[in-house]
Amino acid sequence: MSLSEWVENLRNKICDEEDQSLFNESVGCAENGFFRAGYLIAWVSIVESLKKKILESANLGDSQAESLNDKILNEELKKNSVDTLILNSALELKLIDEHDESKLKFLWEQRCIFAHPYLKAPSIDDLKYIINTAVELCLSKPLVYRKNYINNFINDLLTIPYFLTDNYDENIIYSRKVITRVSVDLHPYFFKKLLAALGTIILDDAMYKTKIKCRIFILEILKLDSSDLTNNIWSLEHRAINYPYTCIWGIVDSFVWGKLTCRVKDLLIEYAIIENDETKTILIKRIICQLWKDEKLEVRYRDLFIKYLDSIDFKFAYSYYGDRASLYDRIITEFSSGVFTKQNEVADFLRKSQGLDFIKGIDITEQITLGIKLMSCARENSWTSQYFIEDLKNGKETTFGLMLGIFQGTLIPSEKYFSLDCKYFIKVLMIINTLEDEEISYVFDYIIKVIEDYDAFSVFNKDDIDKIDIGKLTIKSLTYTKSVQLMDCLYKYSI
Repeated sequence: MSLSEWVENLRNKICDEEDQSLFNESVGCAENGFFRAGYLIAWVSIVESLKKKILESANLGDSQAESLNDKILNEELKKNSVDTLILNSALELKLIDEHDESKLKFLWEQRCIFAHPYLKAPSIDDLKYIINTAVELCLSKPLVYRKNYINNFINDLLTIPYFLTDNYDENIIYSRKVITRVSVDLHPYFFKKLLAALGTIILDDAMYKTKIKCRIFILEILKLDSSDLTNNIWSLEHRAINYPYTCIWGIVDSFVWGKLTCRVKDLLIEYAIIENDETKTILIKRIICQLWKDEKLEVRYRDLFIKYLDSIDFKFAYSYYGDRASLYDRIITEFSSGVFTKQNEVADFLRKSQGLDFIKGIDITEQITLGIKLMSCARENSWTSQYFIEDLKNGKETTFGLMLGIFQGTLIPSEKYFSLDCKYFIKVLMIINTLEDEEISYVFDYIIKVIEDYDAFSVFNKDDIDKIDIGKLTIKSLTYTKSVQLMDCLYKYSI
């Protein structure tokens, strides 16, 4: 590698633009043969970089750094050399690693020798060594935050509402900048302090935004740290046992869940399904549902969670099913329960935009079954189900499959059971009449085939069929023709 390539490689590693000046002077001396001067300048770049980090630590509120910085300033006022004081202060503050101490002390001793013009001058290799060491140990490393900074940071986070913005993405970016400047061996300490801080405000609704900010930092620590979370230094099991709600708030996330032990997961899931404080369960259900949606929740935990959701009122559960199949099963179960309150809750959900999105997401066979169940409940006087039919009559959007099932439900409300409801038949017929011709034909052909293929244990009541006078209805000619065909089919299976 040429000298210029070596210089450029080192220059790219320097993280603070202010450090470029002394670096440029030292390599300029190397390029022009002024090795003694270059050596002294390179040493100055080391002590100035460390001095600046000590000052920055002091400005961040580190009391130990403040004391050491004051000592340096006092010695400078006395015109005394502060190189060794800076070096020792940096070691005390752990701004440089202990195993690098011998390197820096050696360079200091060499600097003292080379500073005398009558002694042997340094070689190009000596100069390149100190420049390389200056960059590798000091100039390429940003200030690493220590415990005092962490403590002050958490205090500010809890007490100063504007310390961080309310922008979620910006806070994630900022958290990564902070965490990468915290020594890895302090990550567990940072995590514990943050989780403890979160615990102090966990039940305070007014601190919701601050809780979110704490959660961001906690999760980013766990994501960025590559160490094993089963290590006792994290004490996760202890915290899951004693502070389960805080742990769910703080550490349960799709990116972190896989790093937790089975024991910790067991504790948190078991807690989640027995907690009955509604102010807590909303958040708990939301977080676990997200694990499920992200396919991070193991099958055994998912089954436990489904069992829990199935045991609580539908209105408190429907938002937290992680897949449509499980929600569909719950809806069919509730519609089949024969309990009006349960049926009404489900129908009320289906009337909402969230319900429409759900219906659109299931296949047409499931839509038809859902429509049949919905009509069956309306026929049994479930008032919210009846409102749903009225919504359709008034033009509310739904799917073709659900409408098909609703129409079928006016004739076949349950498995192998024929029963015509004249009132709803006419209502739904008028809704079907608004469809495109192709869809109208499909509906009637489908219903006729279902009736003809059905191995029913009952028949239609002829008197009910007679009550329907198709000729008095204002409908399309196609609807009329198809209705007549359907009526003929009904008569075939009537008494």
